[in-house]
Amino acid sequence: MNNSHRGRHAPTPPPPFSGSGEPAFEWAYSWNAPRKGVGSPFVSAEEQKKRDRINADLAAAFEHLNSQPGLVKRQVNSRFFKLEQSQGIQRAHAYLTLNFVKRPSAIRAPA
Repeated sequence: MNNSHRGRHAPTPPPPFSGSGEPAFEWAYSWNAPRKGVGSPFVSAEEQKKRDRINADLAAAFEHLNSQPGLVKRQVNSRFFKLEQSQGIQRAHAYLTLNFVKRPSAIRAPA
């Protein structure tokens, strides 16, 4: 028996595509893709000014602390070292410059 049919045959569907449908890269070659520039190893002028201001504030805070009575020095140093151990040096410096130096002076100013 002859099973061949005359006429048009239904085409077979294409095999499923395994990728997402997008090209793997959008540039002709992978080395043509834009890359992040190399940063400067030097500190910018703004960053240096910020560091200098922080260091000056710390120096003034330690100078102010040294002019205090021994009881106050011990309490503030104890709090400073506890903060340094538990929350880091930046938090300890913030306590010393903001809470110990600037806030009490703002409270004493109206007098």
